Amino acid sequence: MQAHSVPFPCIPLLAEYTGLYNNLLEKGWKIMSGYYDVAQICLNGHVINNSYREYPQHNQNYCDKCGEPTVFKCQDCQTDIRGYYHVPGIVGGGGVELAPNFCHKCGKPYPWTDRKILAIREMADELDELTGEEKEKLKNSLDDIIAETPKTEVAGLRFKKILKKLGKDSYESIRSILIDIASEAVKKAYLENEISNNAIQRMRNTPC
Repeated sequence: MQAHSVPFPCIPLLAEYTGLYNNLLEKGWKIMSGYYDVAQICLNGHVINNSYREYPQHNQNYCDKCGEPTVFKCQDCQTDIRGYYHVPGIVGGGGVELAPNFCHKCGKPYPWTDRKILAIREMADELDELTGEEKEKLKNSLDDIIAETPKTEVAGLRFKKILKKLGKDSYESIRSILIDIASEAVKKAYLENEISNNAIQRMRNTPC
């Protein structure tokens, strides 16, 4: 009997609406699941190629934005960095737009994550608008801002209060780094809303 195949995303729909999932398997249909390509990213976090295997012609040894070397494996466990998600038979999967913060295999932060955390810590010490205690609170909250943990909400609230004390230049500087590595929960609940509110307030304060 000749085996048939259908893309994996179609299977849940068939099972839900027609109840033929088991029948398909019994008749020799093969479920085709997707697979991850490999992402090539520079040490500063610029995504070079999210299809390292499929389209090697786009690979680069060095980043054309900052000149840093590129990697495609975790530096700790040597696991490939997840890139574009290919689904056989389906045009358009899912690609990497922003570099991931942590390795999905060992959980260690990637080099660009460490670099950006260090940059924010150093920047915090230069923020004249903050007291010494506030600077330490900001630095101590970073781990919970970039990873979704039980303390993320508290860290986000603390960060929001600190943002309100910053001037325009300080605000833009710290925002430009944090927007790349903050967890989605922080971006949606605090950072993106705060960005919009600050922008509106600055527009109101700008004379026509």
